[in-house]
Amino acid sequence: MQAIVLSKGGWEGWLQCELWNVLNDGFVVDDYQYEGKSYMREERYLDGTTFCDLVDDDRNFWIELKAYGIFRDLNDFINKFKDDIQKIGRIYVPAIAVVIIPKIYEKESMFEDIKPDHVIWHDSFTIFIKKNEILKKI
Repeated sequence: MQAIVLSKGGWEGWLQCELWNVLNDGFVVDDYQYEGKSYMREERYLDGTTFCDLVDDDRNFWIELKAYGIFRDLNDFINKFKDDIQKIGRIYVPAIAVVIIPKIYEKESMFEDIKPDHVIWHDSFTIFIKKNEILKKI
């Protein structure tokens, strides 16, 4: 993980493609088989000017993804994640914004004003997940 953040601008796109493959092909978690569903990449929001990273073909679930790399300004990166949260907050179907930060760049207070819904701690990275209000009600 520490080495992949050194790739200039590419690992977020790589991660998006990997997640797209998993969502399309299906997977097993704790004996639950997710059958897979067709997802589109870079789908346009209704405002016509911004795009969502991954959207299912029925347009019933939207995913925004951010992955921090060493060549990005950390404050700008955090602001982009906040922008993603605002984007998913304006749609009326379930959506999540996900950010992945390598442990060596993580600060204790970096997302305290965002109040993530889930935090996944790993030895080398942390994943923060924020749901939109529609998904919180499900």
